[in-house]
Amino acid sequence: MDKMNFINKLKSNAIISPTVSKEYLHEIEKNFLITFPEDFKFFYSEISNGICINSNTTDEKKIHNIETILKKVEESERKFGVFKKNLITQTFLFDKPYIWGDEGSFDLHLEVEYGNIEVADVGDGETWNLILSGTSYGNIWNFSEWGISPCNPNLTFLKWAEMWLTNQTFSY
Repeated sequence: MDKMNFINKLKSNAIISPTVSKEYLHEIEKNFLITFPEDFKFFYSEISNGICINSNTTDEKKIHNIETILKKVEESERKFGVFKKNLITQTFLFDKPYIWGDEGSFDLHLEVEYGNIEVADVGDGETWNLILSGTSYGNIWNFSEWGISPCNPNLTFLKWAEMWLTNQTFSY
């Protein structure tokens, strides 16, 4: 998909931020010892450094800008007293939905923090996360207070962004 096709699919009320350079993304990869999927790099370097859509018929939808993503990654003592920077280099261990069960929250599951970054916050403890390693590399998963689940069908970052921002339906 090219930049104009993607942007033309968005509503006129989209706020599209200026892009970041490919070099900047490469520096982040190098500093954090990760490899972003190609469509993620395309989005941020060719389409936008985050998008916000606000309309009267839907809640505000945002895809985080790189600075917000990095801020979330660099938060020290996050939940477990471990730097997220060290956790994203670990392999994401899941390949199917995982429900917390009786214990209630992912605050009890350090391994859920492995190999992913938050790309959108829906609110009420629900986020969309990009998987950076393991068998789900490059796909978007839904994280909530109930558990984690991949999109169904599996959606890469760019396909998820297009569908989510244009209110197309998919399940998780």
